[in-house]
Amino acid sequence: MLIVILCTGAVSPTSATESLVPENAYEKRFGNGWACLRGFKAVNDQCVPVVLPENAYLEGSDGRWKCRRGFIENEGQCTKIVVPENAFLSEEIRLGRGWKCERGYRDSGGGCQKISVPENAFMTDNTAYGKGWECERGFRASDDTCIRIDVPANGYLTNSQFGPGWVCERGFAADGNRCEPVTVPENGYLSDKGNDFKCERGYAKVSKTCELIVLPANTQLDYSGNNWECSEPYIRDRAGCVLR
Repeated sequence: MLIVILCTGAVSPTSATESLVPENAYEKRFGNGWACLRGFKAVNDQCVPVVLPENAYLEGSDGRWKCRRGFIENEGQCTKIVVPENAFLSEEIRLGRGWKCERGYRDSGGGCQKISVPENAFMTDNTAYGKGWECERGFRASDDTCIRIDVPANGYLTNSQFGPGWVCERGFAADGNRCEPVTVPENGYLSDKGNDFKCERGYAKVSKTCELIVLPANTQLDYSGNNWECSEPYIRDRAGCVLR
């Protein structure tokens, strides 16, 4: 005899899943679980409405919000940004203000102070630090003014803010506020920088001359070629070389 048993109390997998999804939520299409509808956020396995403060808007589907342009978040509220004179609204929220000074002005004590540019200077974009201006080429800053750099004969201007503001041409060396010619002695040549001389190999620099190096016994010229060193296995002893 064939006996058929009917189970009337079975629950389909679909209905079981749906019963786990709270109100104002939807089952995720991929993976397990659920997510709240836009305008709701998950709290204790439920989807509760997102309470937006005045002048705010939803930023995403997870309940996040942002203040509208012209407002800034402050303790969960959107406070109106007060823009001072000579300033404009900025998306870059700096120091919790939401505004920046116009060109030619700098942030000072909650307001925008005009930058005074002296004669022979130009305004820079960096107004947060320093003076907000730089001197034109040929001038250098001295307090709040730009003074002319006096370049001597055979010299030229540099971009360095340190030193006198000039260097000598190749073949000349600075002597006070002048550029004097470099005297190259016999058996010497002008250095790479051009402001001094070097001696040829086998000669040593002595004052303003290049003197021939007289090699003591058991010595050889060193790597520079302008001095000597002991040959192995000798070691230096005063002005000569002795065995170890």
